[in-house]
Amino acid sequence: MTYPAHPAAMLAEPQRAYASIETPVFRARAALGLTPAGLLAIGGMVTMILAGSAAIVAAARLAPPPPPSPDVSARRGSRRSRG
Repeated sequence: MTYPAHPAAMLAEPQRAYASIETPVFRARAALGLTPAGLLAIGGMVTMILAGSAAIVAAARLAPPPPPSPDVSARRGSRRSRG
């Protein structure tokens, strides 16, 4: 394995991975090429998704607020009170 002269050049060199699955009725092959900078970006996105879903779950577990009290200001000037 050769190393580039400048460390920043390592961030541009893609890492490659291959996978395959075979069953009697199904066959799948996958290939992935990813740079270390792209891997960091994906890690950041996954972290934000998990943090956001944790906040949603925490908010869903909170007790609901009490219902608002009825508005009685509309009854003050009713016609039945005039006499």
